[in-house]
Amino acid sequence: MTITLELSPDVEARLLAAAEQQHVPVAEVVKAYLRDFHPVHVGTSTSAKEIDRGFEEAADLIPDGIPPLSDGAISRESIYTGEDGWDR
Repeated sequence: MTITLELSPDVEARLLAAAEQQHVPVAEVVKAYLRDFHPVHVGTSTSAKEIDRGFEEAADLIPDGIPPLSDGAISRESIYTGEDGWDR
């Protein structure tokens, strides 16, 4: 399939620079970007399964050995009250 797009000069420059850096045709850079792109569907709802998959993908980005936050660290009270006892 062939698609023709009007690109702003800065987007075109970034794509060309990426292609030059990777020593590949610019079409390959665009194809790689589109292959990895996860579009947001406007006007449609996201299923719980898709949301869960998104959280799993985000969790996979956390390096091994990073401890989880405690319940106290993510409590409502800790958000609105600092360690010094002052309300924010």
